[in-house]
Amino acid sequence: MKLNRICAAFAATSSLWLVSFAAHAFMFTPTEAEWATWPDMCKARYARTRIGGGSTFGSEVPPAMVEQWQTQLGDAWNYVHHHCAGMIYLDRAKLEPNPQQRKFLLNRSISEHNFALEHTPPTNPLVAEIRTRMGLTLREAGDTGKAEEEFDQALKVNRGYGSAYVGKAMLRRDAGKVDDAIAVLRKGNEVTEGKSPEISHFLALLLLQQGHYEESRTFARQAYANGYPLPGLRDRLARAGYPLD
Repeated sequence: MKLNRICAAFAATSSLWLVSFAAHAFMFTPTEAEWATWPDMCKARYARTRIGGGSTFGSEVPPAMVEQWQTQLGDAWNYVHHHCAGMIYLDRAKLEPNPQQRKFLLNRSISEHNFALEHTPPTNPLVAEIRTRMGLTLREAGDTGKAEEEFDQALKVNRGYGSAYVGKAMLRRDAGKVDDAIAVLRKGNEVTEGKSPEISHFLALLLLQQGHYEESRTFARQAYANGYPLPGLRDRLARAGYPLD
């Protein structure tokens, strides 16, 4: 009986620890724009925290969606909120004009992603996404070497993770190596069998900038056929005399 009481107390303490840690990761209230662009798994996890469950956003998340993501993420569910918080901190850092606050936000994003990685089984499919977001954060912080390593590690977990190819191509583009960036994207497009709208869009954009209008239009059509949501590329091609319709 005494052992049972000890086990029950430990379980209760562990549960409270997870709730408090989730609340610590979510030491912010998402804006409407941030909520709209947050992945569904983050909305579901936010709804299951004390701070999120009592908010307007969290209370609107259907219980079925929470259960779906809890099942789908498995062992990663208890720590995915750190990854989700890291996304918000990165997005805010990009818009922050104050250098010191920007640095703080980037460091916070890196810390949250690191914590998520440390507690997510290396074979979990979510690892590829966490490492890619980490790479994007490191790129924003100017640490291109470590960013490249994260993108490579993401592709080791999931060879077909399109966002990692886009991240690697962004590093090449940043360095003025546009042809190398295009080569990275062509490889990614081949591996993903043309099904990544992110890869198709970025490839079409770089080809457009290089003056390869017809090929750019081909990849733009591919991107929009796969659900790419923003119309900017479509509009630019139309202005250049290469409408998609």
